[in-house]
Amino acid sequence: MVSLPAGKMLSKNVDAGSIDFLKALVQLQKKNFSGYVALCVKGAGGFEEGTVLLDSGKIVGCAYEYFKHAKEMQGAQAFQRVLNAAAAAIGTMDVVELTPEQVELVLAVNEKMIYVPDQKQMEGVSIKEFSPIFEQEVVSQQPKEKSESREDLLKKYGMGGLEAQ
Repeated sequence: MVSLPAGKMLSKNVDAGSIDFLKALVQLQKKNFSGYVALCVKGAGGFEEGTVLLDSGKIVGCAYEYFKHAKEMQGAQAFQRVLNAAAAAIGTMDVVELTPEQVELVLAVNEKMIYVPDQKQMEGVSIKEFSPIFEQEVVSQQPKEKSESREDLLKKYGMGGLEAQ
């Protein structure tokens, strides 16, 4: 889990369905904003949260977490997922202002989240609909739980010689 300072809350629990996330991000860039934008959305299997960290208007880091699957992505992988989450119908957005020193500290503590997208990547982005494909990818990568047979469980607890009568 990414460690983020509390900072100064500028916007809290803004309905994600009522805003254009990408336009909001561009506005923050133009204002030379330092801080982070957290977008919490309801995905196919539960809640997901994406975080974009900005330093003086430049995106410098991203993180994305699937709460149900206890899985977190950082950097470029996270950025793709945040863009996807921006198209979700159900969710909330928070905007938190940080000092430049706090942004530096976040990056020092969370090095894996460092990601600076090319400006051309930002200009060509157009997401129409939230896709569950990223979550499906996470689920497919998780190891399958192996169920143990009754005999295996008895052996595991030192009762392998017991037989049902």
